[in-house]
Amino acid sequence: MSSLARAESLSLLQQGEGSGEGRGAYGPDTAAHPTWQFHRTIRTESVRGALLWCMGFSGAFVFIEPSPYEVVGMLTMLVFGFTGLSLRAAVSPLVLALIVVNIGYAISVVQVSDQTKPVTWVLVSAFLATTAIFYASMLGTNTQRRLDLLFRGYVLGALVASVVAVGAYFHLFGGKSDLFLLYTRARGTFNDPNVLAAFLVLQDC
Repeated sequence: MSSLARAESLSLLQQGEGSGEGRGAYGPDTAAHPTWQFHRTIRTESVRGALLWCMGFSGAFVFIEPSPYEVVGMLTMLVFGFTGLSLRAAVSPLVLALIVVNIGYAISVVQVSDQTKPVTWVLVSAFLATTAIFYASMLGTNTQRRLDLLFRGYVLGALVASVVAVGAYFHLFGGKSDLFLLYTRARGTFNDPNVLAAFLVLQDC
């Protein structure tokens, strides 16, 4: 392991001890074994990083429900939850606002609860609110490293979606090109061309 990686990992360990993140995964007995805890922290963070990369990458594939992003997102949040994820006071206003909004959605959908689309929309909104809280909490520790991994996956996913969209638009995939088009507009690996465009905008920021 390079000295830079070791320094980053030691910094992560110190941040986790100060913020409370990771305590639930190790327990009090590990205080007597700092070296063991150090290496376990590295392994845990590596798994978390891989899942964050996958979460960013899977965001480019939402042509089915549940989408790969939703599956990977649930798995990632569960892993972070079991290995330690602290909810800081600074995130409280966001949590409160999202709870209020989603309660409003839930009340509104009662009148049309016999229809699948409105119920699905409310459930997806609740999931997206949960991921927003997760991102805000997760990025409070080891921020730069985690954000880099998330964006690397995101950029590769955007590249794949773009290639598929352009190829389909010029009918490079033969008869299968229509699967990635909607009313002759390129939608790539998304359900809607407008969603594809919104996903790609971040790459220009």
